[in-house]
Amino acid sequence: MRNRRAITALFAALTASLAAADVIHLKTGRTMEAPKVVEEPNGDVSFRVAGGGTITVKRELIEWVELSDRNAATEEFQRRKKPGTPEALCDAARWAAFHGMKSEARGAWEAAVAKDPACAEAHEALGHRRHDGRWMTEDEFQAATGHVKRDGKWIPREDSEKLDKGWEYVDGKLLSPDDAKRAKGLVPHDGKWITKKELEEIEAKAAALEREEKEAEAKRRDPKDDAAILARYGSGWRLCVGKRYRLVTNVDAPPEEFDRKLVDMIDGFWPYYCETFDVHPVQKTLHNIVVYSSQDEYAKQSFAPAGSYGVYLHGEPFRPAVLWYMEKLRGSSFTTRHECGHQFMAHYLRGDGEMWVGEGMATTFECVGDVPFQDHLYRWEVIRKNVLDPGGFRFDELITGKKTDRGYVYCLGAATHLFFLKGRDGAYRKAYQEYLKSGDTKSPAALAKAVGKDLAALQSEFDAWVKEMDGKRDPRIKRPDK
Repeated sequence: MRNRRAITALFAALTASLAAADVIHLKTGRTMEAPKVVEEPNGDVSFRVAGGGTITVKRELIEWVELSDRNAATEEFQRRKKPGTPEALCDAARWAAFHGMKSEARGAWEAAVAKDPACAEAHEALGHRRHDGRWMTEDEFQAATGHVKRDGKWIPREDSEKLDKGWEYVDGKLLSPDDAKRAKGLVPHDGKWITKKELEEIEAKAAALEREEKEAEAKRRDPKDDAAILARYGSGWRLCVGKRYRLVTNVDAPPEEFDRKLVDMIDGFWPYYCETFDVHPVQKTLHNIVVYSSQDEYAKQSFAPAGSYGVYLHGEPFRPAVLWYMEKLRGSSFTTRHECGHQFMAHYLRGDGEMWVGEGMATTFECVGDVPFQDHLYRWEVIRKNVLDPGGFRFDELITGKKTDRGYVYCLGAATHLFFLKGRDGAYRKAYQEYLKSGDTKSPAALAKAVGKDLAALQSEFDAWVKEMDGKRDPRIKRPDK
């Protein structure tokens, strides 16, 4: 309280400022001007005020004193420094620092260290630190104590290694990637981190879609359709209805061993169709699957191309996927997923029937969940022949239809889809899904533009991916003789 009153009285006494005045900078942040300060041996500062009288300011209240006469200040600094002893240099440095002469003070401290490397006062004034018995600069000290410099700051080496692994500082705390995102208010969803507001919007949208789907499911099956279908196919045919699909068949096999298992299998495969294209449609009506009991019976139908295993009939009533019973359930399930893939694309994605897109994509569905694509002997042999033995596959020939061989279109179309959807850890997946839904699938340039990379570079990446996949083949599966 005494010091505060003294300062208050001091400012009340100072009623005028002179143009050329010394300035006292107080530790409170205030300043006061005086015609001429007189420094006392104990560090206090005194000066006369207008009207007579002397004011003394205690040293402990003063941050530094700015002298108006710079020449006189320089002369005083040089006078104190002149003896050149470590003691004189330290005295000059202290005096210069007290009078705001920072560069002169630093020079004097450095000169004192040069004269006496053990001068603790000079080292401390220069910001040096003592470690392992010697004085070091701050950088030397940090490096010697296991720190590294990042973005202008010294941090522990272990923290730097964590930063290299994706850790980051949040509110001054070093956190793991996941904890950092949580600290920022993000939440995990579907393999990504999003804001809570985004999650609420997604959940609200999903809830609305679920309500719409339940309403659609309740109305999806129309008994009139069941009757019309059975009337069309006649005696010996039966129905098996699942959540999304209706099987129509005359297969001579127990319904519980074929009908129900096939319908449940393709019902369960529905989410894979959705995920492949990143579309989640509300299905208004059941999709139909027709399975004939034998290849001969299937081949008698007007729609059956020679040698085909199945077909999706766009123009027929109820737009069914049609195939014949083979290899019991297993063989039929491959073909069913292929033809139902056509159904899905035509209903919910694109109905232009683009050959390499439609057949290639349907082919990718054949083995999912049962046999890795590279272990499918026939399909992979076509890929081997065109990419590895000795090579020659080109995206532009596939897309433009220059090559019309069915093996080329089916197998290499499927491999192309797999590469863009799953290769390189899914780097192209999102862009490719949009391309499949609305892109120009007849233009090689459009494909390159969609995924943001030159076609030649994509071709090179694809060839390398095929070699990698070929190396993952099951060695027990033998390559057939040519």
